Amino acid sequence: QLVQDFALCTASESPQLAFSIHLPSNTAGTMVTMVPLHWTARIAVRCYLLLALAAAESETCSVQNASCGRALLQKQLTGSQVEVFENDTLGPRYGSHHRAPRPPVTDRKLALMARARSHRLNRSKRSQTEELDSAVSAKIFDDIADGLESVGDGFSELGDTFEDIGEGIADVGLTVGSAVGNAATVVGDSVVEAAESTVDALPSEIKDVANTLGNAVVATGNFVADVGEVVADAAVDLAGDALQVAQYAVQEGAKVGSALGDKIATAANAIGDGIERVGALAVGLAKAAWEQIKAFINCLTSGFSLCKIMLGNVCDCDAGSTISMSTSGLGLRCVFSAGGFSSGYGFSAGGSFEMGDKSSQGRIKIPGQTFVQSFKPKGNELKARQVALNSQKSKAPSGSCESDLDMALEGVVQFAPILDISVKTNGDTEVGIEGLARASLDGLIKAEGSCAFLAEKRFPKVPKSKVVCGPFFCIAIMLQMVAEVELKGVITGSVEVAASADFRIKGKVLINPSGKADVDFDLPSIEQKNGFGFAASASGSARIGMGPSLVIFPMPGVPITINPMMNAEVRAMGTLNMPVGSLLQESTQLATQSHVNSSRANQINLCGAAALNIYTDIEIQGFGLPVAITASLSTHWIQDAIFDAITQGAEAFVRFIAGPAMCIPGADAAMDTVMSAAKSAGSLLGGMIPDLHVDISTPSLTLLEPTKLFCVEAVKSPGFDGSSCSQDLGCHSTGRPSSPMVTPIPPEQVRQTTAPSAHSPTCYSIPMGDHFIQLGDWRWAAIDDNHFSVSHKDGQTAQIYRNDGTLHPGPRTDYNAWGRSIGPASGISFGYQFIQIGKFRLGQVNDNHFSISHRDGQVIQIFRNDGTLHPGPRTDHSTYDRPLGAATGIAFGDRFIQIGQFRLGDADGWHATVTHSGGQTIQIYR
Repeated sequence: QLVQDFALCTASESPQLAFSIHLPSNTAGTMVTMVPLHWTARIAVRCYLLLALAAAESETCSVQNASCGRALLQKQLTGSQVEVFENDTLGPRYGSHHRAPRPPVTDRKLALMARARSHRLNRSKRSQTEELDSAVSAKIFDDIADGLESVGDGFSELGDTFEDIGEGIADVGLTVGSAVGNAATVVGDSVVEAAESTVDALPSEIKDVANTLGNAVVATGNFVADVGEVVADAAVDLAGDALQVAQYAVQEGAKVGSALGDKIATAANAIGDGIERVGALAVGLAKAAWEQIKAFINCLTSGFSLCKIMLGNVCDCDAGSTISMSTSGLGLRCVFSAGGFSSGYGFSAGGSFEMGDKSSQGRIKIPGQTFVQSFKPKGNELKARQVALNSQKSKAPSGSCESDLDMALEGVVQFAPILDISVKTNGDTEVGIEGLARASLDGLIKAEGSCAFLAEKRFPKVPKSKVVCGPFFCIAIMLQMVAEVELKGVITGSVEVAASADFRIKGKVLINPSGKADVDFDLPSIEQKNGFGFAASASGSARIGMGPSLVIFPMPGVPITINPMMNAEVRAMGTLNMPVGSLLQESTQLATQSHVNSSRANQINLCGAAALNIYTDIEIQGFGLPVAITASLSTHWIQDAIFDAITQGAEAFVRFIAGPAMCIPGADAAMDTVMSAAKSAGSLLGGMIPDLHVDISTPSLTLLEPTKLFCVEAVKSPGFDGSSCSQDLGCHSTGRPSSPMVTPIPPEQVRQTTAPSAHSPTCYSIPMGDHFIQLGDWRWAAIDDNHFSVSHKDGQTAQIYRNDGTLHPGPRTDYNAWGRSIGPASGISFGYQFIQIGKFRLGQVNDNHFSISHRDGQVIQIFRNDGTLHPGPRTDHSTYDRPLGAATGIAFGDRFIQIGQFRLGDADGWHATVTHSGGQTIQIYR
């Protein structure tokens, strides 16, 4: 376990890099260190990953009833934490109930075989970086197998050492570890085929298509309407340090509202009745001046409101927007008006990448020229696709991928929600939001080798902001758009994506200064369209996401940030050709080239599948402002925003006077009075801010981690649904990472759940219990340490597999598992293409062989892809060489489990079968 999550990296261009090694709780006497490293020079990134992990988002409907014992497989497959035990004695019926705990299995890991280097073997041509690669790799594997001291001198004999490496892998705790140079990935005694790391190694037909991607504008189809599938909920109850941090941030904001609000209230009281209708202008008005302009307000009462003075350039006051402030609280409803905040904000491809800073959350900055376009209502094309991206590519910083990474990315985001905000004088805050987010993106990625790359762009560079103040309260609204691009694993070739989505979000956040928060969000509707091209050898993923980041900051009150995002994520395993605009049947899968020369190693091939996943998600933060927002603002932004807001309100008032109220004599003089009052009020209120010493630098806390509300596998390679890696590549495993630079919340203070919406598709559950898995009317169970059976609910046991390698067929009624209740799953664990029940393992050895084996070494039955059975006793084709870990290469559906290329399932209630993806039914149980 010490090595399992370890990644050894050299220096980074990032200004700060930290490593941590996580040890099991029972590792007594071991020193755990976190070492921050600061870099003062530009140094190329070169990372040597033993395992690149693809974070998996919780699937919506797979874990609905954990108490009924249905949850363990689904938790493994959807990323929930499950405690896994390796038992010497299992369960009450097995003797003493002593369990040796292992660390919990967290998010389901997709074993993306990231390479430390390409397979250039000529020592004389190695760069200094490659020499370091060899030295580091040799050091890592020195403890695994003898005879690797000469690794630095060449790799020609590497293939013959895999068997020794496999025998030593478990000793150092690797679940999926890379062999030296990452020519393949070692899993127990098996070698998993790796994707190509150089473009030159690609088949010519793949290379030709890869070179043409980006030469023409990608066309998208028609919008496809759908609905959200998930309702996301989170509850937060802060305590300790997290609560102190949150309360500090809230108190700092309250300084502004209290000081400025009291000033406005005092000025209003001094002038008299009716002055509350002009908000902060009261601070700049004398009583005589107020008497001069009051008649204009009373002239056409129905045409004038506080909303138009305070919110007129952001909220549409004629469409229902309102604002009220009193000693009891603040109430605001804002229907975003066309233009201003609801304009389309975008950027075009081109330029150079920049190193990250706080304004990009420490991530590399995506290049591109920003622009603003007019509001586009639904039904109008948000973004015109006019320029092919190949000529707009930018080269990513050295080390982003093993060899090269070039990309072009552009897009537009537009957000026009309706906000309902309620704030009480004690700071209790409620924000309701409903509205349409629109996002359109185009991206071209040309990569070579192993990649570990995450970049973002925030636009406009300075967030749009509006600060309004009235008696007792101020409130700030800020908006900035966000684009992200993320690459994981090996991607050699080209990927091109065009995607657009119009998605309506709806939700509510309840939050108070005492540290309690409740979040509920769903997605009532979505329309999406896409275009896609793929020509690469890959074992990894590429994600592009875009969406708005909206901040609501009442003062006093609690700041809230709402960040919905549309994502287009390509996930692939294998060497495939899916040209832009091609029909699925025209797509091509080609066999990847193996770099393994050993005839002794069991080889596991890449599954040869890919998918473009389109999904929308949402992240909610609170109790502080996002670091990226505060870093983008000037030190005097509050003063400037207050002055601008008062001036804009006065201009709205003047436009009213110059228009319908011109019927009253003296309008010209009144307009001068209003503008003079605005300048005076803006200067006075803004000038108070420096003396308050407001500190808004406290990072926000994550209330709701990025949670998928909708996902569709928009484009899939042929045979995708039946492939062994469909769970790894489809919607099930997609998801964007959490935002960095946030104040951490202890896990016990947050509860986050998802539930299916009313429109969620049918979900299949796999009931489990004490050492059994139920598939339809059949149970696969470890009856005790020595007997495993397949039995039917009517009482018949069709087959017994014994620990000595012998078979004992039915019909018979003993060793039947149907006397056990469905409940909490126990004695069931997983790993790379296997399920362990008690001391028995059911697993795919390779694409052609599946076996049932026992912990003591006997293989009881081998199921072969040609439809033949090969019984024991025997000791070959066991999966016990592999360590326990995440459920990789395992999928499930309607009354079946798929392990690699093999399926176990209930065919019709009367027959259970073991079948192969090639079409053969290998065994029938009746």
